[in-house]
Amino acid sequence: MNPKIAPKLALFQQVPLADHPDRQRCFVGAVTGIIQAKNVQLPQIAKHFNNQRSAQANERRLQAFLTDFPFDYQRIALLMTLFIPRGRITLCLDRTEWKFGQCEVNILMLTARCGEVGVPLFWELLDNRSGNSSVTDRTQLLEQGLALLGRERVGLLVADREFVGADWVRYLVGQRMSFCLRLPRTHPIRLRNGEVWAVETLLAQKSERYYERVLVDGQWLNVYLKQLTNKELLYLAGTLSAGELGRAYRRRWSIEVMFQSFKERGFFLETTHLKALHKLKKLLALVGLAHGFCLVAGRHIDRKVKPIGRKNHGYKGQSYFRRGKDVLEAYLSDKPLDIVVDWEDIFRRLQRWLLYQVAYFCPTNPIFR
Repeated sequence: MNPKIAPKLALFQQVPLADHPDRQRCFVGAVTGIIQAKNVQLPQIAKHFNNQRSAQANERRLQAFLTDFPFDYQRIALLMTLFIPRGRITLCLDRTEWKFGQCEVNILMLTARCGEVGVPLFWELLDNRSGNSSVTDRTQLLEQGLALLGRERVGLLVADREFVGADWVRYLVGQRMSFCLRLPRTHPIRLRNGEVWAVETLLAQKSERYYERVLVDGQWLNVYLKQLTNKELLYLAGTLSAGELGRAYRRRWSIEVMFQSFKERGFFLETTHLKALHKLKKLLALVGLAHGFCLVAGRHIDRKVKPIGRKNHGYKGQSYFRRGKDVLEAYLSDKPLDIVVDWEDIFRRLQRWLLYQVAYFCPTNPIFR
């Protein structure tokens, strides 16, 4: 393990991902190895995993860790809350997939929105040949998220148009939670006067429409319709007022930004050679933790050390994740830094925040004491 990180194990001991110290070191070494390698291929991580052993021995140990050690995903999700803000949370549900040879990877994920990026909470690898998720798959993830955060803390659920269906909408309405779904154009709308209309017909005379309390997929919902410039249309339905649905749906982009950080803009997740679903699920946990620490480090550096510069269009030149990843990788690899970062202060802040999260979510649970 990188000697700069070894003394910081106390941070992970607040929510022990493993009871044995060697296994705790495996977690920390794998997460920091991913940040240093900027890659998820095990031979690359192994080069940074343990400087007391050869790369071949490190790779064998990583393989054994992913094969044999059972991950406690409830504890990992609690540790992920280290990276999300206080207050009410927007949850996003989405799916990503890719192919590696004959292997088709299909991941269903529930994230918490943190600014413009998502933080993974729970995920499942679907063994359905790149097909869509079932209502059971979605409800199981959402129930885990609600149990972790508490229903009163979840302000909104946002999902794209593949997460539809009468059973799914009925479930969400029964949960009495706010949600915003994008629906396909094939779902008709029944107005309160009993008339049933196709979406294209409603948009034929006007490019933007709002409807309160109309019948969609067997439930009385509010609807926002908009004709887009690329011959696509935006069809949103949910429990928010029709005027709020458009703004609420923009929050879904946070999970897309997170997927990009996992993949080509960060750790190149799609290049993994792992095919076993249980190993891939564990690798996602490690990538999620690496992503979270980069996100927190980048935000801290921007606010407390050196603000990230802005371009002519007014947006930041780098995301919090990209800034944190670059600086953390340089710190761990003993590269020269263009700024002076008090890493002890960062870890102290993380530990205080994690203690707050543990006390907030699990005040009576003995495994978190």
